[in-house]
Amino acid sequence: MVNHFARPGRGGREANYAPRMPSPPAGLCDSCRHQQVVRTKRSSFSLCRRWKEDARYPRYPRLPVLRCRGHEPAPATGEDDCSISAGGPRG
Repeated sequence: MVNHFARPGRGGREANYAPRMPSPPAGLCDSCRHQQVVRTKRSSFSLCRRWKEDARYPRYPRLPVLRCRGHEPAPATGEDDCSISAGGPRG
């Protein structure tokens, strides 16, 4: 039996990783200036930065968000890039 999800360096087998699935659409959050995408090795999360000032907004909303009173379109120039990676730089 072949383990298609074997990790490299385990038992001398070559790794056969499953292809990485794209993140599901976040609805309105994808076009909102308050969205911050938090990426980890295994997943990504859509964080709403409005939760800091207003408790009515969830920190991590259920996706896809179809209606939101706090939605504000993101700048088209790309100057408000809020993607971060969890864990920070490794050195």
